[in-house]
Amino acid sequence: MADKVQRFFELLRLLPRYPRKASPQDLRSWLLQKGFQVTERTVQRDLQYLRQFFPLRCDDRNLPYGWGWMDQANIPLPTLDPPTALTFVLAQERLQRQLPPSVLSLLEPYRASAEAALNYNLRTWRDKVRVLSRGQPLQAPNIDADLLDTIYEALLQERQIRARYLPRNSHDARPYLIHPLGLVLRDQVGYLVCTLWEYDDPLQFALHRFQDAELLEQRRRIPEGFDLDAYIQSGAFDIVDGEPMQIELYLQPSMAFHLSETPLSDDQVIEMLDTQTYRLRATVANTLQLRWWLLGFGAQVEVREPATLRADMASRALALAALYQDA
Repeated sequence: MADKVQRFFELLRLLPRYPRKASPQDLRSWLLQKGFQVTERTVQRDLQYLRQFFPLRCDDRNLPYGWGWMDQANIPLPTLDPPTALTFVLAQERLQRQLPPSVLSLLEPYRASAEAALNYNLRTWRDKVRVLSRGQPLQAPNIDADLLDTIYEALLQERQIRARYLPRNSHDARPYLIHPLGLVLRDQVGYLVCTLWEYDDPLQFALHRFQDAELLEQRRRIPEGFDLDAYIQSGAFDIVDGEPMQIELYLQPSMAFHLSETPLSDDQVIEMLDTQTYRLRATVANTLQLRWWLLGFGAQVEVREPATLRADMASRALALAALYQDA
């Protein structure tokens, strides 16, 4: 009996919220991975039994049939202790700056449970906690919720997608056969890392530029040796302008203090030259993002080495000054 109850709980946890659905075949496969030895028929009987007590629905309009929680259903969750509930509420408030509303809506049942656990304390904590961004706040681009569900489903089930996508600087969407490899969130934009057709070179597709997407039955192909972290660290999301380099910066005291707390690299060294000047040495990736970051500090940071970077920064500063020469 205990095994059956545990299986029921796991089955309820695996079910998605409408309009997403999970087939009995997929649910059985996931339960087998969890160590439950069940047949597809057992899963179907479990679902019919649980339907008597929980707001579940079976979508049998087209194949494959699938099960899920009803839309707006109050999904029963374990009681959260106040520290856990507070952590969840703060994490969601942070995510509101990172994810589109269609994604955040998936967290709504959990947010309600967390707020119920905090009860009165939630209001007092919200008066005491703020989440700020150092960059210019940007609104997340609009993404169709159903389309996003299809992409997430393809990632989770490791299946191919047939989609139409609007490339940057293009007015016409193009068809692609996509093998999803991973999802990267950067600022307010989500990127699907993937390969196309039979090619092995990973690419990045911005989620908000997808026009439509169809989940296919075929499994995705993974390039031999592909690792998402290694792909990111290779500079895939930054425009690399050469090999890593050792930089030398002259900093004002406030910048020196800031970078002593949040170093640029493991080998960073800061030393005082005089009361108003500090010298920083560090090995960093040679990217355009580094240049934009340095420009953002204006006269608080002077690039001393390497000479090529110093010349590049001087050229950018002169071009910027030329824009405002009549001010």
